Amino acid sequence: MIDQKMKTIEKAEADDCALGSVAMDDRRLLRKIDWHLLPIMFLTYFLQMIDKISINYANVMGLQDDLHMTGNDFSWLATAFFIAYAVAEIPQGTLLQRYSVTKVLGFNILCWGIILCCSSAAKKFSHMLALRILLGLMEAVIAPALTIYTSMWYTRAESTPRYGLWYCGLGVGQIVGGLVSFGAQHAPANMSFGGWRIMFVVIGAVNILAAILVIFCLPDNLEKAHFLTEAEKQRISQRLTEDQSGAGSKVFRWHSVLEAFGDLQTWLLVLLTILITIPSGVITTFSAILIKGFGYSSKQSALLNMPSGIVSIVATMASTFAISKGFSRWLAIDVLLLPTLLGSCLMSFLPTDNQAGCLVGIYLVNTTVAPLALIYAWTGANFKGYTMKVSGAGIVSAGFSIANIIGPQTFQAKDAPQYIPAKITIVAVNAAAIVVSTSLRIVYGRRNSTADRLGRPARSLIETRLAEKCQSEDVHDDENFRYKQRCDGETPCSRCKRMHFHPRHDSKLMESPGLGHVCKPRIPERPANSTGGPNAPRRPRASRSRGGCLPCKTRKKKCDECHPRCSDCRRLNTTCQWPVSATQTEPVILDLSDGSVSNSAPGSPEYASIRDSVGESNASLSIPSPASPFDAEEFIATLFPHPLPQKKAPVISLERPLMITNPHLCTDEDKSLFNHYVHVVSRALCRSSTKRNPFLVTLLPLAAASDAVTSVILTLSGCHWKRVYPGIWGCALKRQGQAITRVNELLGCPDKKSIFEACATVLLLCLTELFDGTSRVWKWHLKAASAILKSGAFPTVASDEWDFCISLFHYLDSMSTISRCKAPLLQATENSGDVPIPSRRNSVPELGRNDSTETIYGIPPALLDLLGMVNVLANHRSRRVDELSEIGFRATATHIEDEIDEWRAAYDMNATDTDNKSDTSHATTAFEWAIRLRLHQIVEGYDALHDFVKRAVTTILDCVQEVPYASRVEGCLLFPLVIAGSSSLAIERRMSVKERLMVMENTLGFSHIHHARQLLEAVWNGNETSDLNWAAVRYSQFPGVVFV
Repeated sequence: MIDQKMKTIEKAEADDCALGSVAMDDRRLLRKIDWHLLPIMFLTYFLQMIDKISINYANVMGLQDDLHMTGNDFSWLATAFFIAYAVAEIPQGTLLQRYSVTKVLGFNILCWGIILCCSSAAKKFSHMLALRILLGLMEAVIAPALTIYTSMWYTRAESTPRYGLWYCGLGVGQIVGGLVSFGAQHAPANMSFGGWRIMFVVIGAVNILAAILVIFCLPDNLEKAHFLTEAEKQRISQRLTEDQSGAGSKVFRWHSVLEAFGDLQTWLLVLLTILITIPSGVITTFSAILIKGFGYSSKQSALLNMPSGIVSIVATMASTFAISKGFSRWLAIDVLLLPTLLGSCLMSFLPTDNQAGCLVGIYLVNTTVAPLALIYAWTGANFKGYTMKVSGAGIVSAGFSIANIIGPQTFQAKDAPQYIPAKITIVAVNAAAIVVSTSLRIVYGRRNSTADRLGRPARSLIETRLAEKCQSEDVHDDENFRYKQRCDGETPCSRCKRMHFHPRHDSKLMESPGLGHVCKPRIPERPANSTGGPNAPRRPRASRSRGGCLPCKTRKKKCDECHPRCSDCRRLNTTCQWPVSATQTEPVILDLSDGSVSNSAPGSPEYASIRDSVGESNASLSIPSPASPFDAEEFIATLFPHPLPQKKAPVISLERPLMITNPHLCTDEDKSLFNHYVHVVSRALCRSSTKRNPFLVTLLPLAAASDAVTSVILTLSGCHWKRVYPGIWGCALKRQGQAITRVNELLGCPDKKSIFEACATVLLLCLTELFDGTSRVWKWHLKAASAILKSGAFPTVASDEWDFCISLFHYLDSMSTISRCKAPLLQATENSGDVPIPSRRNSVPELGRNDSTETIYGIPPALLDLLGMVNVLANHRSRRVDELSEIGFRATATHIEDEIDEWRAAYDMNATDTDNKSDTSHATTAFEWAIRLRLHQIVEGYDALHDFVKRAVTTILDCVQEVPYASRVEGCLLFPLVIAGSSSLAIERRMSVKERLMVMENTLGFSHIHHARQLLEAVWNGNETSDLNWAAVRYSQFPGVVFV
């Protein structure tokens, strides 16, 4: 039996390694994506730049003379192009919303290639004007398409360098365009086809070939990327989900369009784009003319314009590289605008006979091209959801067009050849762009500060209003979204340093308090005389200088001492830095021998908690922290934005010393994970109001003696924490591998202690996989635990640890039947008709009624046995092949329904009036009706219009509403909510279910709740009829989700 268990564990370890290998080799995966996508993206942007500047080079090659242009005709060619460019943004954005990005982009490239070839046949100004308008309509798609496509593959931290890479096509286009112009001017003079006509034909033909590459070589989405394996696709999807990025679903939402138009950041980005693009567009269109005005020939002008492209490339690559290393986007834009300002001054105010100085001025002005790449990156990072990304990118691109409309009109024929007003305009708009960039930084900073203070998403006003109506878009509602300015989670920014939020790889900061330590707020002194009086000491006033948390001090705000833990410390679980004088309070002493509480200070606060180490005496524990992790309702996984019921922490009595000191914690990350488990995860796992949480008092002493149990506790903590701090998941995965390796070693030991440690470790590994909700490895862990429990080597001496393992296994075994539709592993079968009914084996330890059972289950365990019977019936639906088998099937269903009725009668008989009004009673009723509804689905089908279905859904949701947020038994509501939500057709009921699941994502924090909500949304979006078969969707799209 032990050999069989070891093989099972090795198989599970192999599966884990297969899953983890992708996660650990992200660099190789990124390189693979880069080599397949970026060259084509670079080529498309390079060609559109060639298309734009081709008119510039055609001008110096005699375009105006050949087409008999006069006055401002040439300026109107550039202006008409960008008017069409701006007008086409809305229809092009609609096409991107409704159809594949690559197909829309490829079709437009094909069209503008044909238009360029036709430009060679233009005979007069009106012909060229019409063709330039058509070209503007086609090229309007390029920036929004590439912005959206980049965000579909890369996280926000990785996208900025990629924006810079394909944006370098602009600079390369300037260089190659100069060479093409220079070569075309060497065509024989007697040719009927002029040099600029040859240039248009060549460029158009290359664009047609590029269109074929885009259509057939760029995958439409992640699922159609044939160069990636299934594991690599899953890893990319996981990384985008953890980063709260990606493009979202291609569902058009008008409220998201209105939100984009009503957001202040949109118009600041548009204004910044206009101010930056005016000099950029001027230089793109008129640089060759300006250089020729310095006294150079047409051929020399084409060659001397090439260094402008080199300046653009260097500026773009340097800025995006600096941002990838932690430099702020707004500051990078300001720095890039400084040489632009200097260059515009040189170009404007130096005499034309100073050719070198004027050329340097033109070259420096080309640094204004690089900030546009940063604006595209800003747009892709800070607009959330597919509709908003399309709308935001389209609006910003329209600003690009408006600037290019304004820019050429500043070059009037009457100002030739110096064009002084146009040069002064370049100086003015560059100075204004610096102001707008800084203003945008202030807006983002204020929104993030508001989010930190309130513990809510960083949203605009219109976003908040729409969120209140439950009208949100995909990645919109993630509570962890922050406007990206610099920090990518790996390199420290000023705010991270201020919040003491240290990256994992920063060796210089490892000595200071790191992530995961408990906040230590100031606890106000209380008077000895509780009745008060004129002589009673007053509570010390809060002041900016004397007390308060660090964020309040930084913002120079008065700190509320009644709620000392700031939102940042709560969300990041970091140490709140208080003055030494403000934290000098007498500790609470817990006497572990008789359960009494004493305090050396008469006015001690009514708080109790734990710290990182136990005192010298085993009989008492000194506790300075402000709240109890055992029963305080405010200790939740993440900061919940709505008010929760406040309770005074009860007096805690423990029967044994709480062993917090753990010799197996080697790194700061281990300590952070362990501390997070003690203060957050253990509370989320406890489902009763018992003062003895076995996830603490049973597992912590065991963890202190076992490295395997410590590793799996850290893995469970990392699984809970990874949505808030994805970087910690790597440490948790490493610990998971160590735990599996250690289990194999323990199973080879003959002593019972080792076998027990192996069983506890495997059970917690199973629990971790279930809460993660992304794989089915938990099945192997559960079978391994079953093999250990059935073996004679497993100790059967009654103890707290023994009771805990038995209770946890029975619970996991019963809940997993929801996914497997099979009998629990510890149940045999007795034939009743055609369908077996489960019953416990005598050789297996029975499930006792103790504190561990109440803490793990939260509801009567008999309900899960009934659920197991229902799911066994579901596994035998294929036997309904004739009338006789149908009669037997329905007879078994009736027998199960009678069992449920008998259980309900016995439960009501033993319940008191107080019990009937408790949270546990409401959760029990909801779970019971979920079982009845599931039985009805198995027998009658998934018709949501059935009268029984409506009554069952109403009963479940009414009971759920009676259970308050952050209740101990809230975790028991997941299965009833999924069953009720999958059977609801009314929008208000679906919104009620979705809202409660979103609350549970905050109060409980595990990923499987998020996947359960996604499952329901897939059921709602994919079924327009009343037949809502949630089970089929779960099997096909969410195989790892279990409603634990």
